Amino acid sequence: MNIETLLKFIDPALLVLIPTLWGIGMVIKRSCISNRFIPVILMICSCVFTAIYLSSTRFIFDYQEFMSWIFSSITQGCVIWLATWILYEKFIKEKDNAQNQS
Repeated sequence: MNIETLLKFIDPALLVLIPTLWGIGMVIKRSCISNRFIPVILMICSCVFTAIYLSSTRFIFDYQEFMSWIFSSITQGCVIWLATWILYEKFIKEKDNAQNQS
């Protein structure tokens, strides 16, 4: 998947979460938490941060708006997590290629 295509689906105000999640991932990677849990932790963080942002920009008065808020939080959070993962993988590949050429 192309990162430019993926970024079209993300609310521009939420793009700040990509470097935030990257930083959280680096902190978790250096901790005693197993690497296999990092993607799950980052996805949960992404959905929670997105839910916090969306709750500050929407008024939730009824069940339909509440369900829309939950759906938007999960989908936007997962798309942001996926964008972060794709950028991380691209960064690692470029780093490995640079090391192999040296």
